[in-house]
Amino acid sequence: MEYYCYYSIEIKDEENIVKFFKFLVLSIGLVLSLSMFSNSASASGVETKVSTDNRMSAYSSLWYLTFNQGYQSKAYGSWKNGTSGSGPASLTLAKSVTVANTYSGTLSASKKDVSASVGFNITSSKSTTASYTVKVPKGKKYMIQWRPVYKKYKVKQDAYIGSTFMETTYVYPKKYDYLDYRWIVM
Repeated sequence: MEYYCYYSIEIKDEENIVKFFKFLVLSIGLVLSLSMFSNSASASGVETKVSTDNRMSAYSSLWYLTFNQGYQSKAYGSWKNGTSGSGPASLTLAKSVTVANTYSGTLSASKKDVSASVGFNITSSKSTTASYTVKVPKGKKYMIQWRPVYKKYKVKQDAYIGSTFMETTYVYPKKYDYLDYRWIVM
Protein backbone atom coordinates (compact mmCIF):
# COMPACT_ATOMS: atom_id res chain seq x y z
CA MET A 1 0.00 0.00 0.00
CA GLU A 2 1.31 3.46 -0.91
CA TYR A 3 0.58 6.65 0.99
CA TYR A 4 0.82 10.13 -0.45
CA CYS A 5 1.08 13.23 1.67
CA TYR A 6 1.42 16.77 0.36
CA TYR A 7 2.85 19.63 2.41
CA SER A 8 2.62 23.33 1.71
CA ILE A 9 5.03 25.26 3.91
CA GLU A 10 7.25 28.30 3.75
CA ILE A 11 10.88 27.88 4.80
CA LYS A 12 13.13 30.86 4.20
CA ASP A 13 16.63 29.49 4.75
CA GLU A 14 18.70 26.51 3.69
CA GLU A 15 19.45 25.32 7.24
CA ASN A 16 15.76 24.89 8.05
CA ILE A 17 15.10 23.17 4.71
CA VAL A 18 17.77 20.59 5.61
CA LYS A 19 16.24 20.09 9.07
CA PHE A 20 12.79 19.64 7.53
CA PHE A 21 13.99 17.03 4.99
CA LYS A 22 15.99 15.15 7.66
CA PHE A 23 12.89 15.06 9.86
CA LEU A 24 10.80 13.61 7.03
CA VAL A 25 13.46 11.06 6.10
CA LEU A 26 13.94 9.91 9.68
CA SER A 27 10.28 9.86 10.61
CA ILE A 28 8.57 8.52 7.48
CA GLY A 29 11.18 8.18 4.72
CA LEU A 30 9.49 10.42 2.20
CA VAL A 31 10.76 11.16 -1.28
CA LEU A 32 9.56 14.66 -2.14
CA SER A 33 10.41 17.99 -3.57
CA LEU A 34 9.99 21.47 -2.18
CA SER A 35 9.99 24.77 -4.04
CA MET A 36 10.44 28.31 -2.83
CA PHE A 37 10.39 31.72 -4.54
CA SER A 38 13.83 31.87 -6.13
CA ASN A 39 15.22 28.71 -4.60
CA SER A 40 14.19 25.09 -4.59
CA ALA A 41 15.24 21.87 -2.99
CA SER A 42 14.49 18.27 -3.77
CA ALA A 43 15.35 14.92 -2.29
CA SER A 44 15.52 11.54 -3.94
CA GLY A 45 16.91 8.09 -3.36
CA VAL A 46 15.32 7.70 0.06
CA GLU A 47 13.95 4.21 0.54
CA THR A 48 11.35 3.23 3.08
CA LYS A 49 10.17 0.01 4.61
CA VAL A 50 7.19 -0.88 6.75
CA SER A 51 8.01 -2.97 9.81
CA THR A 52 5.79 -5.69 11.22
CA ASP A 53 4.25 -3.17 13.64
CA ASN A 54 3.32 -0.91 10.67
CA ARG A 55 5.91 1.79 11.46
CA MET A 56 7.98 3.23 8.63
CA SER A 57 11.72 3.72 8.80
CA ALA A 58 14.30 4.95 6.29
CA TYR A 59 17.11 2.74 5.11
CA SER A 60 20.58 4.20 5.38
CA SER A 61 20.75 4.87 1.66
CA LEU A 62 22.49 7.68 -0.17
CA TRP A 63 20.23 10.61 -1.06
CA TYR A 64 20.68 14.23 -2.12
CA LEU A 65 19.24 17.63 -1.39
CA THR A 66 19.67 20.03 -4.28
CA PHE A 67 19.57 23.81 -3.84
CA ASN A 68 19.34 26.33 -6.68
CA GLN A 69 21.95 28.98 -5.87
CA GLY A 70 20.63 31.16 -8.71
CA TYR A 71 21.85 32.73 -11.92
CA GLN A 72 25.65 33.13 -12.07
CA SER A 73 26.64 34.49 -15.48
CA LYS A 74 26.49 34.00 -19.22
CA ALA A 75 28.37 31.05 -20.66
CA TYR A 76 29.46 30.56 -24.26
CA GLY A 77 29.71 27.50 -26.46
CA SER A 78 32.52 27.03 -28.97
CA TRP A 79 32.50 28.86 -32.29
CA LYS A 80 31.12 26.84 -35.23
CA ASN A 81 31.91 27.58 -38.86
CA GLY A 82 28.95 28.76 -40.91
CA THR A 83 29.46 29.91 -44.47
CA SER A 84 32.24 31.78 -46.31
CA GLY A 85 32.46 33.95 -49.39
CA SER A 86 34.46 36.58 -51.32
CA GLY A 87 33.54 40.20 -51.96
CA PRO A 88 32.18 42.36 -53.10
CA ALA A 89 29.00 40.65 -51.89
CA SER A 90 26.58 40.16 -49.05
CA LEU A 91 27.37 36.95 -47.20
CA THR A 92 24.40 35.34 -45.45
CA LEU A 93 24.26 32.46 -43.00
CA ALA A 94 20.81 30.88 -42.81
CA LYS A 95 20.69 27.33 -41.52
CA SER A 96 18.85 25.19 -39.02
CA VAL A 97 20.98 24.21 -36.02
CA THR A 98 20.37 22.11 -32.93
CA VAL A 99 21.12 23.66 -29.56
CA ALA A 100 20.91 21.98 -26.16
CA ASN A 101 20.88 22.82 -22.49
CA THR A 102 23.93 21.38 -20.77
CA TYR A 103 25.87 21.42 -17.50
CA SER A 104 29.41 21.44 -16.16
CA GLY A 105 30.90 20.56 -12.80
CA THR A 106 30.05 17.46 -10.78
CA LEU A 107 26.60 15.94 -11.30
CA SER A 108 26.03 13.95 -8.08
CA ALA A 109 22.24 14.14 -7.72
CA SER A 110 19.94 12.92 -10.49
CA LYS A 111 19.39 14.99 -13.62
CA LYS A 112 15.70 15.04 -12.67
CA ASP A 113 16.40 16.62 -9.26
CA VAL A 114 18.84 19.20 -10.65
CA SER A 115 16.33 20.05 -13.40
CA ALA A 116 13.61 20.49 -10.77
CA SER A 117 15.87 22.80 -8.77
CA VAL A 118 16.53 25.19 -11.68
CA GLY A 119 13.13 24.88 -13.35
CA PHE A 120 14.28 23.57 -16.73
CA ASN A 121 15.41 20.26 -18.23
CA ILE A 122 19.21 20.39 -18.09
CA THR A 123 19.67 18.13 -21.15
CA SER A 124 16.82 19.10 -23.50
CA SER A 125 17.58 20.21 -27.06
CA LYS A 126 15.74 22.08 -29.80
CA SER A 127 16.20 23.34 -33.35
CA THR A 128 16.58 27.02 -34.16
CA THR A 129 17.70 29.04 -37.17
CA ALA A 130 21.14 30.63 -37.34
CA SER A 131 20.73 33.78 -39.42
CA TYR A 132 23.29 36.55 -39.99
CA THR A 133 24.41 38.79 -42.89
CA VAL A 134 27.64 40.75 -43.43
CA LYS A 135 28.92 42.87 -46.35
CA VAL A 136 32.19 41.53 -47.75
CA PRO A 137 34.42 44.20 -49.40
CA LYS A 138 36.07 43.68 -52.77
CA GLY A 139 39.20 41.54 -52.55
CA LYS A 140 38.33 40.08 -49.13
CA LYS A 141 37.04 36.66 -48.07
CA TYR A 142 34.99 36.31 -44.86
CA MET A 143 33.59 33.42 -42.86
CA ILE A 144 30.55 33.75 -40.60
CA GLN A 145 30.73 31.81 -37.34
CA TRP A 146 28.09 31.19 -34.68
CA ARG A 147 27.95 29.87 -31.12
CA PRO A 148 25.28 29.24 -28.48
CA VAL A 149 25.01 31.55 -25.47
CA TYR A 150 23.70 30.16 -22.18
CA LYS A 151 22.43 31.41 -18.84
CA LYS A 152 24.57 29.59 -16.25
CA TYR A 153 23.15 28.63 -12.84
CA LYS A 154 24.72 27.07 -9.76
CA VAL A 155 23.18 24.10 -7.91
CA LYS A 156 24.47 22.89 -4.55
CA GLN A 157 24.12 19.13 -4.01
CA ASP A 158 24.28 17.92 -0.41
CA ALA A 159 24.78 14.15 -0.03
CA TYR A 160 23.35 12.27 2.97
CA ILE A 161 23.37 8.69 4.14
CA GLY A 162 20.29 8.36 6.28
CA SER A 163 20.36 11.64 8.23
CA THR A 164 24.15 11.98 8.19
CA PHE A 165 25.62 14.70 5.97
CA MET A 166 28.43 13.37 3.74
CA GLU A 167 29.59 16.06 1.28
CA THR A 168 28.67 19.02 -0.90
CA THR A 169 29.28 19.15 -4.64
CA TYR A 170 28.28 21.76 -7.22
CA VAL A 171 26.91 21.48 -10.73
CA TYR A 172 26.40 24.37 -13.16
CA PRO A 173 23.35 23.92 -15.40
CA LYS A 174 23.41 26.04 -18.56
CA LYS A 175 20.14 27.03 -20.24
CA TYR A 176 20.30 27.92 -23.93
CA ASP A 177 19.47 31.62 -24.43
CA TYR A 178 20.39 32.76 -27.97
CA LEU A 179 22.95 32.50 -30.81
CA ASP A 180 25.95 34.81 -31.08
CA TYR A 181 27.66 35.63 -34.40
CA ARG A 182 30.93 37.00 -35.72
CA TRP A 183 32.78 37.15 -39.02
CA ILE A 184 36.47 36.50 -39.57
CA VAL A 185 38.77 37.40 -42.46
CA MET A 186 40.15 34.37 -44.26
